[in-house]
Amino acid sequence: MPTPTIEGISGWYRSSQIEYFTPFMKLWLSFNAWYKQKYNAPTDRDAIEELKNYQDIKDRLQQLFKSDANEAREFRKYLGELIVEIRNECLVDSGGANVDFTNTDLYKNRRRLANSTIESKIRRGEPIVKLDDGLAIASDINVIIRELLEVIYQIRNYLIHGNFEINNKRAQLLVKNGYLILNNLFKPIIGGP
Repeated sequence: MPTPTIEGISGWYRSSQIEYFTPFMKLWLSFNAWYKQKYNAPTDRDAIEELKNYQDIKDRLQQLFKSDANEAREFRKYLGELIVEIRNECLVDSGGANVDFTNTDLYKNRRRLANSTIESKIRRGEPIVKLDDGLAIASDINVIIRELLEVIYQIRNYLIHGNFEINNKRAQLLVKNGYLILNNLFKPIIGGP
């Protein structure tokens, strides 16, 4: 039997790495079919706008924010990664507008990433959601869901229209986090396992 080469071993290793582009597209197809059926909206944009007010999504997001289950902790971790990445470099929609988490207050180690502390929000009784690695967000659930759905929709647009390079690490991170967030958010709504 021939001895494997380092190049052969490396090639097998690289091909074993999970890519999220294909699963994201398959998930989006089921999600798209679901919201088209639910809203009967003329365009995807119209359906996404209606979806931002769907109470079941807000309830599911609240559940994922409050639960200590592994699924919920992972959701918060991926959401934190997505928010940080989009804060570092926003997406831009087809009209040239920035798509980001501008209105979702982000904190790291109890300090807002724009000079004020989280303490005043805690004193006022505003809900604080701990994400991961010292990150927390403090915003109205309606703001979070609007921005989150818009960012995921733009990730979908970038992917569908070929604006992501498949080997780009940032694109891979955005698609991975978009997939894992969308999958966890909609699993009970669209009947996932």
